[in-house]
Amino acid sequence: MTLENDKNSTSNAKLLGIVVLIVTLVVLGIWLYSIIKWIIYGFIALLIIIPLFLNRKMVSAIITYISGLYKKHTALGVLGTLGAIIAFLPFSAFLVLKTIWENLSSRNSKKKTKATSLDDVMPSDNILLNTEEQLQLPEEPLPQDIDTKFPPTEQ
Repeated sequence: MTLENDKNSTSNAKLLGIVVLIVTLVVLGIWLYSIIKWIIYGFIALLIIIPLFLNRKMVSAIITYISGLYKKHTALGVLGTLGAIIAFLPFSAFLVLKTIWENLSSRNSKKKTKATSLDDVMPSDNILLNTEEQLQLPEEPLPQDIDTKFPPTEQ
């Protein structure tokens, strides 16, 4: 009888070990899935935020327009905000495609231009001279009021 109990207990121990291993693998898989899911969410968020930042002039114009709608009438502002929320994902997709298009078109234009002189291949000290010539400093300094520490404003 003792042999049967030993065989039974070892088979129960093996079965318990397999169950613990399966539960551990399932928990590890769920944990790994959640980490990968949050990494993908992070990339999607970056894919939306970076083009918004790169095209901040267009975004600020839209925000200014919506705030102007609020100044006209609150209902128009609310409708403008709801419209902006509904149009956010298509607008973000447009900005992503616009950013990609601008990058590809600038690369193609750089490839089409070829180096025609030695300065194009190896820039020399002319770069410093050209940048100094391009800077246009005022001929006479701006007058400052001695009583205040702030520079004068243009009126």
